Amino acid sequence: MRSFITFAVAIFIAFQAQAQQTIKVGIVGDAANHQVNWTTERGLNYLVEVSPDLVAWMDTGIVQAGTGEIVTYGSSTPTEPKMFYRIRVRSGAVRPGFSEYKIPRNDDGSADPDENGIPDAIPVGFPVNFFGTTWNECYINNNGNITFDGPKIDFTPDPLQVIGFPIIAPFWADVDTRAQESEEVRYSYNIEQINGREAFGVTWKKVGYFNQNDDRLNSFQLILIERSDTGTANFDIEFNYDIVLWETGDHPTSGGVDGYGGKPARAGLSNGSNQTIELQYSAKTLPQLDSNPNTGVPNFTAGLIYRSRNSTVPGRFVFQVRAGQVLGALTVNAGLDQPLPGAITTTLNGSASNPAGGTVTVLWSIVDSPPGVTISDPTIINPTVTFPADEQVTLQLTATSVADPNVTAADTMTINP
Repeated sequence: MRSFITFAVAIFIAFQAQAQQTIKVGIVGDAANHQVNWTTERGLNYLVEVSPDLVAWMDTGIVQAGTGEIVTYGSSTPTEPKMFYRIRVRSGAVRPGFSEYKIPRNDDGSADPDENGIPDAIPVGFPVNFFGTTWNECYINNNGNITFDGPKIDFTPDPLQVIGFPIIAPFWADVDTRAQESEEVRYSYNIEQINGREAFGVTWKKVGYFNQNDDRLNSFQLILIERSDTGTANFDIEFNYDIVLWETGDHPTSGGVDGYGGKPARAGLSNGSNQTIELQYSAKTLPQLDSNPNTGVPNFTAGLIYRSRNSTVPGRFVFQVRAGQVLGALTVNAGLDQPLPGAITTTLNGSASNPAGGTVTVLWSIVDSPPGVTISDPTIINPTVTFPADEQVTLQLTATSVADPNVTAADTMTINP
């Protein structure tokens, strides 16, 4: 009983919030089926830790998302030896601040619309040379991205390389902040600094998904950091993730159900034509999430909150932009669409490279097709594809950097009857 009393005391010291629904977390080292019930603040991740002496604490590997204030704890007596358990907030990657202004609650809007509903460009606060064009303003889009040549309402993500415009997208998906428990998207410019350098940031903290769903909330962030110390209009980009519980809007186009499946979120940046970085597992169903919703097992290998790039902080991905080029960006080309009426086999004509040098691996996958489509070897650049006659098939070619597996790029092609 003592371990649960200690557990409860640690909880109540740590948190004060309005109660929500109760969730359960199994206790590692306890008797079979012993569980502790509590509720915690929504939109945060919590870690369960164990200690034999209340001095040295060890992470049990259990990560759970909170759903309200902690209000109850279990009363089962654990078996010997006695162990103590506590819950603490997971230290996430999202930086404090970057919340001076807000986008009013909406589904597919952009920041600062005028009286006619037309969004205005938001100052970055310093010039940024992104793929050869220098920008001083950007459009902050509710759906997890910023763009430069105009606002974008697109809520179902495509491969970043095929969209035709520059984009920086920490989590491009169908964000919907109209539900009661969802917070609004916030941003700052000309206010914040990181390591003494001026910074621009957008924070999607505890945001829901279409259609007005707030049973799962995501928290992520985009920051641009001025780096003129390395050259004119140079800058760094940070993607920061605290909690990722949903990946798709519940919309027929997106194909999600309860926030999963269909066409999941994409995370990355691109000039929209031939140079791209997408994070590994971008657009893959479930691995980007904190844990598998079907099993509850944490996605320690693939989850966005556990991985990092150019940073020691879990959940933080850093990209350097120098002389207009994003260091590490890849080029991939799935080839031209092929009109092949009646044909049942063809050889694909793709290409992929790392402009900075270095090896890439490739993988062909089927995006949309009838049953019966086969690819001779999806791991080579020019395989043969076999498909039913007079059927349309859409394929995707994904390149991955061998030296930096976090970096991928994807392109699609369609075989038309």
